[in-house]
Amino acid sequence: ARETVFIKEDKKKIKKVKRKYKNMTMSDETAKKIVRLDTLNSILKTATASVGLVTVIDFFVPDPVLGLDEAALTAITGLLGYASSVVNNKIDDIATSDNEELKMEEITKLSGQLSDVASKVKKSRGNTK
Repeated sequence: ARETVFIKEDKKKIKKVKRKYKNMTMSDETAKKIVRLDTLNSILKTATASVGLVTVIDFFVPDPVLGLDEAALTAITGLLGYASSVVNNKIDDIATSDNEELKMEEITKLSGQLSDVASKVKKSRGNTK
């Protein structure tokens, strides 16, 4: 069963974002978007570090994650790292210009990496049977 997580943005967080980006005239809605994206970015960074650690362990201990080889774990780490950088860049864009649109090159690169991860995971799972 899936549960939705709601993050309450209080006035302190909004003011903190406005001070951090030195833009006290930023709308509360924009600041709330940044708070949410910052939370997502923290999750992506934690996931990147976790998968990266498992990848390093996988080089020394055979198959700590059953069914995934080093190539698949490395691809997943790269994807999470790239997604985090896209979110970080988007936070900066929103803070300075209130621009929420993703650039086509970001979408193309992200979809290419998703495809690469999927094929490496599929190949990895095929190697363990």
